[in-house]
Amino acid sequence: MKQSWVDELNAAGAPKCTEVQKGVACFCLEPENLLPSVRKILDLEYYLQDVSAADFQEGYLLTYHFAHFEEPGQAVFRVLISHEEPQIPSISSLYQGAIWHEQECNDFYGIVFTDHPDLKPLLLVPEENLYPLRKDTQSQKSFLDIFPGCKLVEAPPAPEGEESSGDQETAGEETPKKKGTGKAKARKGDDETAQEPGQA
Repeated sequence: MKQSWVDELNAAGAPKCTEVQKGVACFCLEPENLLPSVRKILDLEYYLQDVSAADFQEGYLLTYHFAHFEEPGQAVFRVLISHEEPQIPSISSLYQGAIWHEQECNDFYGIVFTDHPDLKPLLLVPEENLYPLRKDTQSQKSFLDIFPGCKLVEAPPAPEGEESSGDQETAGEETPKKKGTGKAKARKGDDETAQEPGQA
């Protein structure tokens, strides 16, 4: 993996890389930075491997994996969207292979990909809105517990009588009071530098 393309992605509007481990560079993006970052990685001739979703306390996490036929290493874009407004731009105009992946995420989670050419169910009965991979609040994990290196997300407030852990720093903004209903919030001005391999 070359540091040069990581720098180019930063210049394209992506926040600085939050993790570099074993040749994988991870970027935690705000939704509005997704398309500019995907355009840049397309210009660098990376191909899309997959798009997946997961349900966390703080919202739905979209994960985009990219790789290159000649350059070693992998780029990962992570975008967190709220439960209340599960909407994100489609990248299918840039990577046509994303059409199926985005349909699958819509099928299982109800995530809406704006400007998708044919957002219809792949496997489930149309118009029943089953969304079988959505979790109840008791089953949801915290995004920050699973990905402590991504610091664009505010931790939910600790229950009364409990203190927040040091890994879950907030930006001083108001946070939701109930698990599973929080909106993804970007922390402005963080100095997120690429970490050395082996660090979270």
